[in-house]
Amino acid sequence: MKSNPIIIDFVVILTILFFSSCRSLVEDDFSDNLKKPVVNSLLQADSTFSVQVTLTAHLGDTLFQPVKNAVVVIESFHNSPDTLSYLNSGLYVSDRIVESGETYTCKVIIPGYDTLKCHTTVPKRTAINGIKIMDVAGKDEEGEAYSSVKFRIANDSTKRTFWDVKLVEKNAYDSWMDITGLDYKYLIVFPEQDPVLLNEAMPFTSFSNLKMALTDYWFTINVMKNEILNSEEPLYLELRSVDESYYYYQKQLYLYQTGLSSGFGETAKSYPLYSNVENGYGIFTSYAVDYKLVEF
Repeated sequence: MKSNPIIIDFVVILTILFFSSCRSLVEDDFSDNLKKPVVNSLLQADSTFSVQVTLTAHLGDTLFQPVKNAVVVIESFHNSPDTLSYLNSGLYVSDRIVESGETYTCKVIIPGYDTLKCHTTVPKRTAINGIKIMDVAGKDEEGEAYSSVKFRIANDSTKRTFWDVKLVEKNAYDSWMDITGLDYKYLIVFPEQDPVLLNEAMPFTSFSNLKMALTDYWFTINVMKNEILNSEEPLYLELRSVDESYYYYQKQLYLYQTGLSSGFGETAKSYPLYSNVENGYGIFTSYAVDYKLVEF
C-alpha cells in the first residue's frame, strides 16, 4: 500500500487555504446551533482517502472545531461503499486507493444536520512531454533576475481539462510518494500574447484548455533567481491535472484573498468562496500529478 501524502497536503495546502478561508465568521453572541459543517478533501490519484470534517468558527474562536462523531462514506460506480475511520482533528481516513478516472461521491452524516454531499471526478495524469530551461530569462522591476521553465503538455480539445503547476523543492524523501518535506517556490507567469492565458483569471498557474487550439501546448513559468540559488535540494516541476472544482476554487480563492488585503484607506471587499458541498461549506476535489526534475 502506498503512503498517504494527502496528510502532508492537508498541512501545507488545506491548513493555509481551506481552513483559513472556509471558516465562516459569526457574531460571538450567536448560539452554537448556527455553526455549519465544513467538508474538505484533496484526493490524490494513487494515494489513500482522507476527508476532514469541521464546524464553522465564531469570531472569538482561534481554532476550527473538529467533528468527531460523523459518518463519512465514499461511494463510486466501480467499488462498494467505504466508511472512513476517524483519526484525529476531524480527519477521517481509509486504506483504499484513489483511482484516476473514477467519480467519487462523499456523504457525511452528522447528528442534528442535513446529510452533506459532494463529488469529484479524479483526472487522469497529464505527462510533461518536454522541458526547456533558461537560467536568466529577464529581470523584474527591481532588477532581480529570474529564470524560466518552459514545458510541453498534450491537449485533447474534445475534453475540458484543467491543470495547476508548481515548482517544488523536495527535502528528505525516499520516493515521490514518500515525501517528508515540501518547499514550493514563488512562480511568476506573464500572459503576454498567449491566447490561453489571456483568457484566464489570476492565478495563471491554474489554467484550462478552453482556448488551446493545438494538440501540444508550451507553458512558461518564471521563478526568482535567488530562490534557485538558495535551493539545497533537487527542484522538480510538478504538474497537477485537476478536477474542475479545484480549478474554480483556486480562482475564487485569489479574489477572496485580494479582497482581504485592501490597502490603507481602502475598504475591504467581500468575495464568496467556491464550494461544491451540498448542505455545508468546503471543497471536495482531486488531482493526479506528474513531475520532472528541473536542472538549471
